[in-house]
Amino acid sequence: MNFKDKIIRLSEVDSTNAYAREILKKFPSIQEGTTIVAGFQTSGTGQDGKAWESHKEQNLLLSIIVHPDFLQPDQLFYLNISIALAVFDFIESFYIKDSKIKWPNDIYVGNKKIAGLLIHNDLEFNRIRNSIIGIGININQDNFNTDIPNPVSLKNILKKETDVNVCLENLLDYIENRYNMLKNKDFEKLFSQYHDALYLLGQETLFLDNKDEEFQGIIDGVRSDGRIRIITPQGIRFFEFREIRYIF
Repeated sequence: MNFKDKIIRLSEVDSTNAYAREILKKFPSIQEGTTIVAGFQTSGTGQDGKAWESHKEQNLLLSIIVHPDFLQPDQLFYLNISIALAVFDFIESFYIKDSKIKWPNDIYVGNKKIAGLLIHNDLEFNRIRNSIIGIGININQDNFNTDIPNPVSLKNILKKETDVNVCLENLLDYIENRYNMLKNKDFEKLFSQYHDALYLLGQETLFLDNKDEEFQGIIDGVRSDGRIRIITPQGIRFFEFREIRYIF
């Protein structure tokens, strides 16, 4: 399997994830690794449901179809881990050493967001039929709307433009490598490397819970089910995604 074998290129689409869902309705057994790449999305969204801003032809906007039926439903977070690590690998390949994975799957450089993932899983009778991996990476865009709190691009960091097509080829290589680790069920190594790359790991951080109450705690790690573990003055607390927000 080569993730570069089947690439569908679109100049514009509402959302690459939505386009991938339509493909799967017609061809549920489509070749694993099929990748939809768009020059522009009219309705792209991030993990938190907010709009994903991207200027035309300046960034990487893609969705990849995979069939991770070798995983049990309770192992799905390892798919998240493997893809987050692949994007992290890609960013690090530019010798950017202060990159981290902000739980669960944003990629940060310093305190700024350079990439995000949105994974849609289709389960049937306790079996994973397929997954759609949506990825957005800021490449050559050098200015963003003021209502987006902390974006950054490769161009902002490197002070030069980077070939988006070359970036796509390299990213797919990293994804294929990490996905093969997942297929080989190298869970321990994937989990360890994800944990080591966690943003703000071991640091005192201010959070807002789903009751809009502030609390202070130290990120102590992540469980294999995807819940984050935070040490607070009241004891250890576990949170699902969307149950807490970071306060900067």
